[in-house]
Amino acid sequence: MKAVFHNRGKQGLLVLVITLVWSALLFSAPAWGIGPGVSLKISTPDKEQDPTFILGSPVKLAMIIKNDTNFPVSTERGFTKLEPQRFLVLIDPQGAYHVVGGTVTSGDAPPPFFLGDKTAVPAESIPALWNKKVTIEDLSKLFPVIKKSIGWYKLEAHMPFVRLVWTIQNTQLGLLGIANDTRNFVGTVDSNQVQFHVVLASATLGAHIRVRLLDQSTEPPTPINQAPVRVFEQTGIDGLTLEEAWAKGSDYADLNGITNPEGWATWSQDLCKLQNDYKAIAFYQDEYKEVLFSKDQDTWAEQCDGIIEKTILFGELEEAAQEVVDDLVSVSYGSVIYNRRTGQYSYSVTISNNSGVDLVGPVWLVIQNLQPAGAVVSNADGQFDGNPYIEVLGDGVAFNSGDTLSNTKLIITNTSRLRITFDDQVLAVKP
Repeated sequence: MKAVFHNRGKQGLLVLVITLVWSALLFSAPAWGIGPGVSLKISTPDKEQDPTFILGSPVKLAMIIKNDTNFPVSTERGFTKLEPQRFLVLIDPQGAYHVVGGTVTSGDAPPPFFLGDKTAVPAESIPALWNKKVTIEDLSKLFPVIKKSIGWYKLEAHMPFVRLVWTIQNTQLGLLGIANDTRNFVGTVDSNQVQFHVVLASATLGAHIRVRLLDQSTEPPTPINQAPVRVFEQTGIDGLTLEEAWAKGSDYADLNGITNPEGWATWSQDLCKLQNDYKAIAFYQDEYKEVLFSKDQDTWAEQCDGIIEKTILFGELEEAAQEVVDDLVSVSYGSVIYNRRTGQYSYSVTISNNSGVDLVGPVWLVIQNLQPAGAVVSNADGQFDGNPYIEVLGDGVAFNSGDTLSNTKLIITNTSRLRITFDDQVLAVKP
């Protein structure tokens, strides 16, 4: 049965007429077995049997929402126009949840109105066996984390849905549904869960990036706890100040972390990063500071089989009164160990105080004029006048006359395998 109202006169008359004949003109859409009557299925159509994707490759997704019944299902108007991908939920390999976000609207439907104790809302009827298919060519455009982290992902969707038991047809307002009937289904249409695996290509070079924050105004330097750290691809923030880069936000960053009590940033995403230029930015006590990771100068390995660690220092450091003490000490280099896989040369270093003068740390071995171009000191503790240095002895530690320091390693990465040459300089404090 279809009830039709003829609107003659003002809106108030229409409401009065509907109110007077409400009970006689309501009719029911079939709703046997209370439930949504609508299903949602998601799948990776090209990877049904082996849901494995190479990091950076597109992840295709198919979504099918349909009326599973053999009769029409009534719901709020605009449901069939909704984009089901707006309701996807992704769980990344670290267990963090990601949603597409944004506001979903179904058009300019009239607002609900009240007829006695009934609330009427614009409605639509989903035909029997109706279905709608949406194909997403690359899921990473909705969830950028897929292009940044390897591991197992889980994906599901939850679409809000109201199934209306009672509807009426009006010549001006169209199909209306009774929203406050206790027999309505009010909830979500929940999809199945899909899992897929993102892996590195076999020859991919990468590394696990680690960043530590220290407050150098104390002695010894104190780890900084609960400070935010973000890592960005350098190309994405070229030309920006640290504050401008930071303002790009956590969604734009490749890694987001908060430091732990030891000062190390613990990331919300996978640690493995592909070989590239990155900038880590930390924010502490209203100050931004950075440290760089270089695709050419840092050590990257196949399948991310390695770790690159960097430190960001905050706070004012009272500089030690160091001096060049080359005339008081001698430096010798022992055996060299070459690592063919990493291209690193490891030198054993011995520094002796041959003078009659007692010295005090910090004692630094500064490497100057390093050749060939592209060779870098991989275990440098910092730079002095633009040259890398290794801290051989800590601040305040005695380096007395006749003492020898022989526990130092100098590691130089030289992938070109051309002959390595350099000069050195020793800095220490004279008491």
